[in-house]
Amino acid sequence: MEDRDRLCKIFVSKGSCSKGAQCAYRHPTTRDELIAARILWVAARVTQRRSDQAQVTRAPKTERFSEFGLFVRTIFPLAEHVVDVAGGKGLVAQYLWKRGVAATLVDPRATCPNGVTGPSGAKCSSGITCSDGGTCSGGIVSDTSDISDTWHILRTEFTDPPNAAVDALLASLDPKRACVVGLHPDAATEPIVDVCLRRRIPFAVVPCCTFPDTYADHKVNSTEKLIDYLKSKNIGIRETHLAFEGRNRTLYWNPAYPE
Repeated sequence: MEDRDRLCKIFVSKGSCSKGAQCAYRHPTTRDELIAARILWVAARVTQRRSDQAQVTRAPKTERFSEFGLFVRTIFPLAEHVVDVAGGKGLVAQYLWKRGVAATLVDPRATCPNGVTGPSGAKCSSGITCSDGGTCSGGIVSDTSDISDTWHILRTEFTDPPNAAVDALLASLDPKRACVVGLHPDAATEPIVDVCLRRRIPFAVVPCCTFPDTYADHKVNSTEKLIDYLKSKNIGIRETHLAFEGRNRTLYWNPAYPE
């Protein structure tokens, strides 16, 4: 097929092409042709993305927390403390906590996982409260004192540079025995990567939403471009796909890995 017979991807995507009549590819001439071309283009991109991923049976989105938690436990087997950023209800941290890993949830809108049973049979009761920037302080069953030492909540944002509360948390970690993780952490994605690279703390993130205004200098306007941008920060950042539906491209880094 000659180039002139092929549709211009830029025109199909944006509705215009800066090369105009000089473009080597064909431009749709009617609105209906453009719409039809876009439908086919999107379908082709989806097919390509799926073919690029490992052919595995994927779990539904509802199981993404346990899938990500299992992945973290597998790649960071020495981690004794996980910092779950923008984790909401802390379901990733909860998965790891149940398996004996101390967990700190960092999220300004964090909620405590009521009724969760811990590694030694300890259980958080309903009505547990956490002070701003503090740790779980109430609702602990009397014979399970180990919970307050292994489950913490920081109701604050994870930014770069970190605020005082997060800075103190990170300073307390042994990088060889800890990691920072984020499953679809939105605006906290790049701060996780930058802060951990600088402090040499292992991390794993599953990027999702992009905020183009934040990356104005880098033209990051899609999840794919965000992932490429983040990977460019360090040659040692690795990528994989997790076995659940939806945004599952995962970046992880450990200073112990050879680059």
